[in-house]
Amino acid sequence: MKTSKGNRLHIAAALIASLKLVKELLIPLLVIVVSQGFSRSGEDRSFFWRLILGAAMVLGAFVWGFLRWLWFHYRVEEDLLKVDEGVIFKKKLNIPIARIQTVDFSEGLLHRMLGLTRVQVQTAGGTKPEAVFAAVTRAEADRLERLLRPGRTYDSRDGVAAAETTGVLTDCTGVLAGQERQQAPEVEHKSEGLHMKGDSTSAEGDATFKLAPGKLFLAGLTASNLGVGVSLLFAVLSQADELFPSLRIFRTLATFSGIKAILMLASIVILLAWLLAVVSSVLRYADFTVVRRGDELLISRGLLERRKVTLPVRRIQAVRIVQEIIWKPFGLVAVHVVSAGYGTQKGESTLLFPLMGTAGVEGFLAQLCPDFAVNPATLKTRRLPARAKWGYLLPVPLFLAAATGTVSFFTPWGWWGVPLTAAVIVLEWWAYRRASCVHDERLLVMRYRWATETIVVIPRKRFQYVTVKQSPLQRRSGLSTVRISVAAASAGAHFSMKGLPLTEGEKLLQGKEIL
Repeated sequence: MKTSKGNRLHIAAALIASLKLVKELLIPLLVIVVSQGFSRSGEDRSFFWRLILGAAMVLGAFVWGFLRWLWFHYRVEEDLLKVDEGVIFKKKLNIPIARIQTVDFSEGLLHRMLGLTRVQVQTAGGTKPEAVFAAVTRAEADRLERLLRPGRTYDSRDGVAAAETTGVLTDCTGVLAGQERQQAPEVEHKSEGLHMKGDSTSAEGDATFKLAPGKLFLAGLTASNLGVGVSLLFAVLSQADELFPSLRIFRTLATFSGIKAILMLASIVILLAWLLAVVSSVLRYADFTVVRRGDELLISRGLLERRKVTLPVRRIQAVRIVQEIIWKPFGLVAVHVVSAGYGTQKGESTLLFPLMGTAGVEGFLAQLCPDFAVNPATLKTRRLPARAKWGYLLPVPLFLAAATGTVSFFTPWGWWGVPLTAAVIVLEWWAYRRASCVHDERLLVMRYRWATETIVVIPRKRFQYVTVKQSPLQRRSGLSTVRISVAAASAGAHFSMKGLPLTEGEKLLQGKEIL
């Protein structure tokens, strides 16, 4: 909708802003309405007035949302994006298009029902989106993407960018049209040639990778997802008998012997946590697609809420190849990237692909970000020396052993520390055996693990700084801990490895090869 002051958002933006405010006010509203229960006296009308106050707050939220929509205007003028917003405090933004780093899209359930899109504009080095368009039509979102793309030429006659990209994703739910499909072992692969009108350069052989539906059920099975699911279920189960007295969960479990009850409860929780993780992965990763278009990666995903993120390849600082324990028998990994200029809303580490076979990683990286292409299945790195194992096996297990002895002295529950300490010793030994690194004139590759195994690939030109430290134990053994920092959002990203020979740490400081 155009006005004399510029363009307005779709009217649904007023509803979205109102519902967001109502959500934030939900707890105060419940306190106001239901506090002290219903009046005991028929003459006491306090509950009625609390109800009126709650309704007034909801009405105020909708009025506020409407005013935010009414006074939000934006326009693109030559080399600037201009935004006017604010209800009480007015704010004017003038964002140089040359500074715009990404234009990202997302679609919630309401957006998808109405055929709308949410647009976020972020500049280089920004920690949060500088401009957010809560709801615009998909055609308008496509127009904004073209207008705000750095390097386009502006036609002052009609106010439209002269450079239009063939095959632009105009709909978050769409994929590039006219593509030739080739079946890869892990992903559906597509390629096409793109030509930028009005530009002398062209990008040929751009590729698309799409997550196979069958892998959705494994993608959510991570240590973090299962941990969150287990914590949530235990919280629910702890209140189950009070909320649903007829179920008598704990009374039923009490009829079994102690070990049987524990095993049965653990089995139920693990099964339900797995189901939650599967549902979560389907909602988050459904139709996960990553496209290399010129010098940018377009990442789109989601079932209920559809998201599309634009990531410039040149902003990628490091690649993380992660393998969960449960994925190891299947030879599967996830690929993450650490990028500069992405704030805490998007996270310093962006998921590039949720699940693929190790054999396909090298080809995947070679097409999307060739500076980071490695093959984790055949990667040969230098293991740590034998004397480095004590740096892994001593600190944490010794602390747990001391804590076990202390707790056992005061309580009968201290014996639980014995299997815990044994498990940590096994994991630390495993971490020592898998830790390794290699460095040449182009790349540093580090492999480390604890609950999960991670391979980090960092080009030397991306090093922000290198730190080499020694503990007293390491000084006696001629070892060191090396920390590599790369530029990313906020304070950056850091990767450490302990147990490297001091000579190799010094070579990293000097930029020499470690082979």
